[in-house]
Amino acid sequence: MGLDASATRLVKLLALQAQASADALRAAVAGDEAATRSAVDALRVLRAKLQTLPEQARAQLDQLPPLAQAAIQSDLEHIQRANHFVPVWCQRFVGIASYEQLCASDAGIDALIDQALPPAWDFDKDIIVLVALEELAFVQALVRRGQKRIVFAAQGASDTRCAGLGATLSDSKEKLRQYFQEIVQPYPVRITGIKPAKTPAELEIWADVKHLFTLFLTNQKTSRAFGNIWLTQGLQNLPAIADSAHLSALGTALQGLPFVIIAPGPSLDKNIALLQQLKGRAVLMAAAQCARALSQAGITPDFLVVIDPGDLVYFLDGVDTGEIDALMVGVSCNPGFFAKPFKNRIIFNANAHADQWISNLFEETLPLSSAGSVSVASVHIAKYLNCGPILLVGQDLALSGGKQYSSHSANSASTPVFDADGHTLTFSNVSADQEKILQATGTSSHDTIEPVLQLPGYYGGLVSTRRNYHLFHGEFVAFARQENAQPAPRPLLNCTEGGAFIEGFRHISLAQAIKEYIPASDAGISARIRACCAQSDTAGRRLTIHRKLRTMQRDLEEAIRLAKQCLHTVSHQAVSKSGHANLDRLEKKLVKCIERIPALALPNQHEIQQALSLSGDATTTQESNGAAKILYQSIVNTGVQILPLVNASLEKCRSHAD
Repeated sequence: MGLDASATRLVKLLALQAQASADALRAAVAGDEAATRSAVDALRVLRAKLQTLPEQARAQLDQLPPLAQAAIQSDLEHIQRANHFVPVWCQRFVGIASYEQLCASDAGIDALIDQALPPAWDFDKDIIVLVALEELAFVQALVRRGQKRIVFAAQGASDTRCAGLGATLSDSKEKLRQYFQEIVQPYPVRITGIKPAKTPAELEIWADVKHLFTLFLTNQKTSRAFGNIWLTQGLQNLPAIADSAHLSALGTALQGLPFVIIAPGPSLDKNIALLQQLKGRAVLMAAAQCARALSQAGITPDFLVVIDPGDLVYFLDGVDTGEIDALMVGVSCNPGFFAKPFKNRIIFNANAHADQWISNLFEETLPLSSAGSVSVASVHIAKYLNCGPILLVGQDLALSGGKQYSSHSANSASTPVFDADGHTLTFSNVSADQEKILQATGTSSHDTIEPVLQLPGYYGGLVSTRRNYHLFHGEFVAFARQENAQPAPRPLLNCTEGGAFIEGFRHISLAQAIKEYIPASDAGISARIRACCAQSDTAGRRLTIHRKLRTMQRDLEEAIRLAKQCLHTVSHQAVSKSGHANLDRLEKKLVKCIERIPALALPNQHEIQQALSLSGDATTTQESNGAAKILYQSIVNTGVQILPLVNASLEKCRSHAD
């Protein structure tokens, strides 16, 4: 039986790991520390690569002939012997020499790196974070060992001291955030430091790093789960996007107005009645999930916001959307939202870089942070529109009173069920609509067990929360920190009256906030929104998207044709010299073609990463071809899937033009 590219790579990596294991043991017996270190570092890289292989690669090994299986078993025995030795060697100075003593010599610095690096580590992808000025001495040793991503986040660092050393200076919270937002392939999987954080400043840096890296990993997981949906729904939405106003159309129309962000947390029940008196006096922006609750309370928000790509149109069941001034909708959200009869529709990049290909078509890219949260996106929208103060209502970020959502909000019946120790939770009473959303990501309420985390409570003490709420909480804290550092910060008010305490916000009842911050006069907000949307050049936008879709159609057809030709060429067992020249010519044309269709990469992040890993380890033409086939096939599969969507959107644009 022939092995696929991943299984072939597994066999090769096991053989290399067995060799590195033998090298490490042999060097250690000889007392050669440098050679031992080199072999141990090689083992780290090989373990990291093994972790990227799919489970089915291992399953294929059972089908190998007995002789091949015996060779693999021999490799595993060599690896196991080293697995007993390597951890002991890495920690050989623990309890013998202090951190300060080891820092005094080059050998000691290398020993501290041995001690700090985890058993699996990719020197090309994974990230080392240095948080103290004296750790600058580690940079040279790390670079010598092949470390590519080194972030120097120590306070008081300078560009001069870091220049030429090979580290990225991120000595402020803003630079640190920017670093993690701009990471490109190959994507990191692990992060570590050298010096144990002790001082308050160091602990704060690590808290920020862990939050940002968790956010990065969450975004990668989301991209993998929803990349295909983002692409297909974005293509379907293009004609409707052309008929919508862009967020930038609001300009300065709402500048200086109070901005109330309404979330569906349990505490919304406490003060929902007060919101009705704010209509016209403050901008009311509500998550679509609480539309039903607001409707039942007789409250019509100025904006309903949706950013999630899932089929969440049921959030609006029973809601008269025709009374609402505008739907604020992400460009790749479910097409059903675009079909609802709102007075106006305003689009924006809800998923930052994942949506950028769409807004680039209209030359109006405006990426906003969201972290997957409607409310986080809303505070950034408020800032973009120069509104203030910003008031949070129903933003519990916690499971208040044993509930997840407020009464009458969508999914309000869903109830958290804690285990006996309160360390994990599941959910009961999950609706059929909510279950479908979970199933779209490969899970269900029946097999999902979440850890219970803690946050500081609004009224003191601690409150229980979920992982995603904990992440959103960190984004609110980061937003407040940045805003409060401005010369004239806008007031940030948490009027939730329950749930989590958010550092940097003033915690105040909604009734008191209304007295202190909301003017009594009507600001004519509905008229302002209507006037801005009416000025949007929808005719010009339709012509633009019609032209861009025509080009995309031609490029897609060409990309599919070229990828199929490349796939046919590399699928042959032997490729002649002239065949290689032809393949090189085809590949160059294909690369130029797909560069004009950046959206093709959206659903193929995993395949791209897999192909990069395979090609990086390739030592034969057959192995290189195996990596190339993954990319060619993904281009063909995605192209064939989306070409009908491009054609359909193009036809809609033509019918609108007629």
